[in-house]
Amino acid sequence: MAFLSNKLYVIGGYGEEGPLATCERLDMKTLKWSAMKPMRKQRFNLGVTVAEGSIYAVGGRNNEESLDSLEIFNPKTGKEWTSVSASMQEARNEFGIATGDKKIYCLGGRGVTSIEEFDIAEKEWKCIGSMGDNHFCISAVMYPPV
Repeated sequence: MAFLSNKLYVIGGYGEEGPLATCERLDMKTLKWSAMKPMRKQRFNLGVTVAEGSIYAVGGRNNEESLDSLEIFNPKTGKEWTSVSASMQEARNEFGIATGDKKIYCLGGRGVTSIEEFDIAEKEWKCIGSMGDNHFCISAVMYPPV
């Protein structure tokens, strides 16, 4: 899920027929749901975050494998999801995701120990560290220093 401009977005997941590419939006003022454009890839156990007024759907799984891709949706235009050509160095699902300083951080995941950083302006991934042990199903938050 993602929260942006007083709207809650529910993205991807797993349904009766398998992985979903859906994107639905709840307007918190009217409490009405709207179907948005679907993602290009079906995915579940993905990471979702908001940066620079757009929604980022990262990694996850389809029925066969973990994914290393990223898609971007700009709710102001409401057009198609945009795929980013740069792939993560490691495909991952069930990982921690956080955003800060115009960068997206992906931490761990099922079978993955690396920490990767996506530079939003440059649209590039790089490995910036390791968690040591394998951690998955985790949450992450950016907390600015005081």
